[in-house]
Amino acid sequence: MDSVYQDSAVKEKLDIVTEGPVVVLSNGIVVANFSSPHPFNFEDGSILEACDSSLSQSLSLETVEETTEHFYGQGAHMVTLSFKMTECVEKRIDSMEREPGIDVILVPFPVLACLRSAGRLARYKKVGTIRSANRQTKEASIDKFCR
Repeated sequence: MDSVYQDSAVKEKLDIVTEGPVVVLSNGIVVANFSSPHPFNFEDGSILEACDSSLSQSLSLETVEETTEHFYGQGAHMVTLSFKMTECVEKRIDSMEREPGIDVILVPFPVLACLRSAGRLARYKKVGTIRSANRQTKEASIDKFCR
């Protein structure tokens, strides 16, 4: 299993076995990318790299799409999206939660919402999403994460 480390000193600090990118922020917080195919840029200049596409795809939630009867223009219509937790996603969260070298597991907002609606968010202490520090630069906060 291959992790992306900010530098070689980080690899020594982290005695973890995990797939996907990991970064140590300037304040020492270790952040893991759960499944995002996009990098995260933090306000301290740290970059948490994107997960590869196969990992990202394998950790997708099940999408439930409900089409409304209200149609627009050339056959376009509104849909209501919701998501269902998959066993694969929950197993990976469980595994990453047990890793002592990880402080924060960045998950997509729909994963956080699924855990919350199922009443399971409280059992996870490390799961969160980014808190934007700067809307113009899209940098993420290094000391605030959303639950």
